[in-house]
Amino acid sequence: MSEPIKLVTVAGPAEWLGKDPNTISVYLRRYATSPTPTPPHDAEIRPGRHGDFDPAWHDTELSRQKWLDWAKSRPGRGAGGGRPRTKTADG
Repeated sequence: MSEPIKLVTVAGPAEWLGKDPNTISVYLRRYATSPTPTPPHDAEIRPGRHGDFDPAWHDTELSRQKWLDWAKSRPGRGAGGGRPRTKTADG
């Protein structure tokens, strides 16, 4: 008999990244059509809590590493862009 496949929903990536599960849900929506989308889910759990399905990922080191790599590369604070700083009289 084979081992059961272990899946995690947004709570898994939230734990891996040290974020709230709601933050992961926001990331999934925000980055869905961006050049740097979140790692693709491996399964869909139906029916979903807030829609057609809840995304799920394998509970493996590989999935964890994909999320960690994505988090390091995602645009955001400290990644440049945004409003330019105003120059002061002494700078």
